[in-house]
Amino acid sequence: MYKVIDRFFVGLLALVVLVFCGAAVVFAWNATALEELIRWLYASWIHPASVTAGCVVLILIALRVLFFAGRAPAEGPRILVTAGELGSVEITMDTLGQLVDAYMTDVEAVTDTRYNLRPGEKGLGIYLRVAMASGVAIPAVSGAVQSGLKEFIERTTGIAVAEVGILVDNPPAPKVREAKAPVKAPAPRAAVQTVVPAARDDSPDEAAHS
Repeated sequence: MYKVIDRFFVGLLALVVLVFCGAAVVFAWNATALEELIRWLYASWIHPASVTAGCVVLILIALRVLFFAGRAPAEGPRILVTAGELGSVEITMDTLGQLVDAYMTDVEAVTDTRYNLRPGEKGLGIYLRVAMASGVAIPAVSGAVQSGLKEFIERTTGIAVAEVGILVDNPPAPKVREAKAPVKAPAPRAAVQTVVPAARDDSPDEAAHS
C-alpha cells in the first residue's frame, strides 16, 4: 500500500517539475510572453490562498519522497538463536513459518495446514490448524506430527520448541445431489399374431384310400 502511495507522490512531483522546467525554458527566450502569462494567471485563476495550499502540498510530497521513499520495509519479529563473542544469530518468524510449511508438506495424511507461531519464555509455541485425509488415525498422525515437527525445528534452528498444538478442522464435503434417472415409458408390446392351422377336410373316401 505504501509503495503505491509513494509512486503516486513521485509521479505527481515529477509532473510538476517537468511542467515548471518546460515553462521556464520556453519563457526564458521570451520574457514578454512570460510577463503576460503571469498577469493573466493572477487576474483570472491564481488566488493567494490556493497558491499557498498548492505549495504546501508539494512541499509535503517532496519531504515524504526525500525522507521515506526507498526505505526498506520494517522486518517482522525475530528470535535469537545464539549469541557469542562474534555476534548474535537471529531468525525471522517468516523463516520459521517456511520451515513449518516444508515439514508439513511431506506429511501425506495432512491435506491442508495453517499455522501460528508464538515465541515464549519456555520456547517457541507452534499451533497448527490442519485438515487430514479421510480414514486416517487422527491420534497416531497428530502424535507423529508433534514429535517430528518439534525435533525438526530444534535440530534445524537450535530453538527450543515448548509446544506443538494441533487442531483438526476438516471442511465439510460439498453435498452432491444424485441425478434421478428419467422414468422410462414401458416399451410397446409387439403384436402377436396367432396362426390358426386350417382345418383338414378328410372325407371317408380319402381315408379309405390311404
